Amino acid sequence: MKVTRIHIKDYLNFKNEFEIDLRYPSDHPDRSKAGKPLEKICFIGPSGTGKTTLLNIIKFFSFENKINPDCLNQDQLKDGNVGVHFLIGNSYKCSKWSIGFKGNEKEKIEAQPDVELNYIGENGLDSKDCKKYIEQHFFKSSNVKLVSFPYDAIRNFYSLTDLSNSNYLSGITKPEDEKKDVNLIRQEYLEKKVWDFSNDNINWIWKIFEDIVEEYKPNYLRELNKFLSKSKEDDKNHQKYFDDFKEWEIQNKNPLDEHSQKLDVVLNKFNLKVDTTIVQEKVEKKFPIIRQVNNKDEVPKSFLSTGTVQLLVTTLPLSVLNIDKAIILIDEPERSLYPDTQLGLISLYTSYAKDSQVFFATHSPIIASAFDPSERIILYFNDEGKIDFKRGDSPEGDDPNDLLYRDFGMHNIFEKKGEDAYKRYIELKTLIHSEKNKEKQEELMVEYLEIARIYRFGKSNEKNT
Repeated sequence: MKVTRIHIKDYLNFKNEFEIDLRYPSDHPDRSKAGKPLEKICFIGPSGTGKTTLLNIIKFFSFENKINPDCLNQDQLKDGNVGVHFLIGNSYKCSKWSIGFKGNEKEKIEAQPDVELNYIGENGLDSKDCKKYIEQHFFKSSNVKLVSFPYDAIRNFYSLTDLSNSNYLSGITKPEDEKKDVNLIRQEYLEKKVWDFSNDNINWIWKIFEDIVEEYKPNYLRELNKFLSKSKEDDKNHQKYFDDFKEWEIQNKNPLDEHSQKLDVVLNKFNLKVDTTIVQEKVEKKFPIIRQVNNKDEVPKSFLSTGTVQLLVTTLPLSVLNIDKAIILIDEPERSLYPDTQLGLISLYTSYAKDSQVFFATHSPIIASAFDPSERIILYFNDEGKIDFKRGDSPEGDDPNDLLYRDFGMHNIFEKKGEDAYKRYIELKTLIHSEKNKEKQEELMVEYLEIARIYRFGKSNEKNT
């Protein structure tokens, strides 16, 4: 399922009526994408323009019966004022629309009703049958269909000290459940279609990953010891036994490998890496272990930087969960990350979610530069003070400074002191040319060159003023 359009009229700060088309334009240079739903989307705009609101609308309207309705302002949902259009599979089109409250004001105060949506679909199906059709054709898959990360996804990470009552094991509530295999309980838990980490605890995923590695460990040790024992007894066939062991490793993948290969691309910028060694000394259930690249010292989780934790807690679920044709929502992926670490971040996230539609909300021009201009939805306040939107202008991969000017609309990126220096720099240009006194002209030139040296003013700066 992919979102193709969002319609909003008079909801929260969105006072204008407009529709955001989330498809590639028909004249897109890549003809294979033309007219199809956007693969990745970036919402940018000043604070208060509704970036997170759009993520919440997408989240709720996609899977309303599995999402906490508190992510929406239910009082402002009216009949038909919010609608989201979807493409399910390769051809089935439908839309879901707000209904609004259907009762008197007294009932509304005493008991807030569940939010209902009106379905409009192809094949002439009414709302009830359309909803049933979607559930039968979309939810029959066991794969995860939505993962949503709020901007503060790391908020419960540091409570890792006691996960003895992890969520998937807490499913053992009746005597007969105690006979259930832990793997079965975990599998049932992982078959949830929707993961909203505004409510779900990311630490449960971390616990599952640790358990998966721990369960792999004895099998790995068994095969390793078998190889070592046979090689010791029959040294002439050492290579054969080694090849057998390597073949076993190929057939039984180390659960740390795939995650580390992707994550290390970014972690290396922190001088860190994931340790994929299964046999660790003095280690008990705390995978993945993060080490420094140079001296290989372990970095305890409690000493990891906020940016590193942000990366780990948002990529680990994407690695562990069985995601297919899903909607992924990530609010402020750049949070606590140094600019150089933001480079390549979007590629990292999308590599975990093949054939999915990934939405980001960001304030970072570096993050925004990773998107095709048609994938950038730029929210802004128009002359009437109402929220409007436009597409991006800068090409994908453009200098983030160009995005500040062209897409973020920042025609002046100087603080007051820098702005005053630039004005003086421009003024000196004129004074130098008009000054007749040679000695005075040289003094002005010295001042001009000193300002240019300190601020590195030049032609590249003039376009940003």
